[in-house]
Amino acid sequence: MRLTKRDFDRLGFSRIVGDERVYYCPRCGSEDHRGHLFWNQITGAYFCYKCHLKGYTTDKKSDKIIPVIDVDLEEAVLPQDFAPIWQMDANLHPLLVAFLIKKELDENTIYSRKLYFSCLRQAILIPVIINGITVAAQIRNLFEGEGKPKYYPLKETHPSRFLYNWDNAHDQHTVVITEGPFDVMRIGNHALGLFGTTITKYQLAWFQQVKAKNVTVFLDNNASMSALAVEAALTQFL
Repeated sequence: MRLTKRDFDRLGFSRIVGDERVYYCPRCGSEDHRGHLFWNQITGAYFCYKCHLKGYTTDKKSDKIIPVIDVDLEEAVLPQDFAPIWQMDANLHPLLVAFLIKKELDENTIYSRKLYFSCLRQAILIPVIINGITVAAQIRNLFEGEGKPKYYPLKETHPSRFLYNWDNAHDQHTVVITEGPFDVMRIGNHALGLFGTTITKYQLAWFQQVKAKNVTVFLDNNASMSALAVEAALTQFL
């Protein structure tokens, strides 16, 4: 069954959670008196966490084209305290060794993804490369104590304006959209990373240049609604 905007006008309203409005699902009901049907009015995506009813209240296909947004493709300056991991000797920092083993990052991946490490910050730097140019970078803290964020961008760069792994994936026949760089490394060169669970207007502008017509959105288990919203935003180009 497919729902329209008029259907949602008639459905019983439950509550608001974040950017979504929650309703009582017309297919599975709500015996527990709580709505399970989430609807994002902006993207048109809806998803029931009880019976898994999902769809869009907007047309999946349109002629809408997002103008390519001008972005700075100048080479980002990497801090001097970050050194290429592939050039380090065998005596690596214990936190780095444990992380590389946990993520199953071998020497080939470390080299091909140009991963850097700072002993001072105890963090890994992941370059964002577009057309062969490092335009931004995301930093992954290995020590998350004292209120430190898990991820943060390199100063004065904007990873979320780009799609991670663009150079490898944009001309693939099939593409997997995922959250971050380490997911891309695990999936392979046909994956693109969003740096989060939402897609930005800049990333949409890049995505409309992707050649693939078969796209899978693969986010973490706790981001089902976000995955559907991303899918709804992307289908206009498929």
